Amino acid sequence: PPWLEEPRADAGPLAHDADLVEHYQRWLLASDEASRTRLGARLEAFRSAHNYLGIELVDEHGEMLARAGTQQRSWPVVREPLLQALADGQVHVTGLYKAKASSPMRFDLIVPLPAVEKQPAAALVLQSDPQHRLLPHLVSHAHAHAGSSAETLLVRRDGADVLYLSQSRRDGRGTLMRVPLAGSQRLAARLLLGQARAGEAIEGP
Repeated sequence: PPWLEEPRADAGPLAHDADLVEHYQRWLLASDEASRTRLGARLEAFRSAHNYLGIELVDEHGEMLARAGTQQRSWPVVREPLLQALADGQVHVTGLYKAKASSPMRFDLIVPLPAVEKQPAAALVLQSDPQHRLLPHLVSHAHAHAGSSAETLLVRRDGADVLYLSQSRRDGRGTLMRVPLAGSQRLAARLLLGQARAGEAIEGP
């Protein structure tokens, strides 16, 4: 998808960052704690520069080896794209998820690192805020195709409700909205219930 082009462009070269890879390999092969410290500093610098919530270095079993930032990832969500990334050497992306019920919505990019001889495979998990990465692209797309009055909202089904993952300009409450699916005439509810198909024009609140 187009909205992934920027984060993929950020993430891909990180696997071949000469300083990061050197610190990582020295730490693994020589148990060099100074290199581990420099690795953490390099991850933090990249996290801060590109507005990631957090970055974790994990092995193929999801064991955390190093971290920058304070966010926690969900292993059940990360596991499959992690294994795919380690298998094909490409950047993979999770879907949107919450690590905890009280956590903000997010998605992760999985960046495999070059293999180190006789060491477990490892990858970087870049934890991303859709408010910075996804929603601006959706908003600009809506404005380009329907004018400045258009609005794009990100929603998903959550049990028996529609959960709005982005804030509507028409809703001044400052919190994400949750609406029961049953009996709702909202466009999002009708789409999620299959009452309208992708690409079909419908009207409603």
